[in-house]
Amino acid sequence: GRQVKHDMRMLAIVAPLLMAWIQQKGGPRGRRRRRTVQVDWILQEVSRNLEAELDFTREAENVSRVRNALRGHPRVRVPETFEQFTSSRVLTMQYIPGKKPRREVLDALSIRPGEFAGALAEANAVLALRHGHLHCDLHPGNLLVCSRRELEAGADENGWMLFLIDHGMNRAIRDSVRRLLCRLWTSVHRKSHADLLETCMQLGVGKDDAMFY
Repeated sequence: GRQVKHDMRMLAIVAPLLMAWIQQKGGPRGRRRRRTVQVDWILQEVSRNLEAELDFTREAENVSRVRNALRGHPRVRVPETFEQFTSSRVLTMQYIPGKKPRREVLDALSIRPGEFAGALAEANAVLALRHGHLHCDLHPGNLLVCSRRELEAGADENGWMLFLIDHGMNRAIRDSVRRLLCRLWTSVHRKSHADLLETCMQLGVGKDDAMFY
C-alpha cells in the first residue's frame, strides 16, 4: 500500500508536466490539436480504485452484492466468501474447479460461443441495468467456466457454469445514470438515433462524440 501511494504521488507530479508538453508540442508532426486528453480525472479514478482494491473487506462486500444480484441465474455465479477468514489484507473464497474460457475449453464442455457470450451479456445487463452495479475489470482472466457436474453431484451431463471473480474494481452507479443506460440500450434496440444521441448527451458524451454512435 505504501509503494502504491508513493507511485501515485509521483504520477500526480508528472501528469501536469506531460500535459503541458503535449499542449506545447501539439499533435503528430507538430500539428496543434483542437482537443487534448485530460489526465487529472484519470489519476483520481486510478488512485481511488487502487486504494479500494488493496482493502479486501471492500472486495468481499462487492462479492456479496453481486452474488445476491445474480442469485437464481441459470448459468452465472460468483464464488462464496468466508467472512471469518477474511480481513483487509486477506480474502478467502470458495474454490472453483474452473478454467479460463479459451475456445478449446468451451469446445470440451460443448459450450457454443454464442451461448457463452449471451450468458455473460445477460449477467452484465442484470448487474448494471437492474441493480446499478458494474464489474469494471471483466476480462477473460477474471472468468472461470466449469462443468456443473464438478459442482453438483448428479447434475446434467451437458450443464455448465460461469463464475465471475476479482471484484476489487466494482462500482455502484447512481440510479439516474442506471435509468439513462436503460434508455440508451432501449434506443439501440428501437434503432432510434435521435433518442440515442439525446441520451448520450445526457450521460455527458459530447455531441461530436455521440455522433459516432
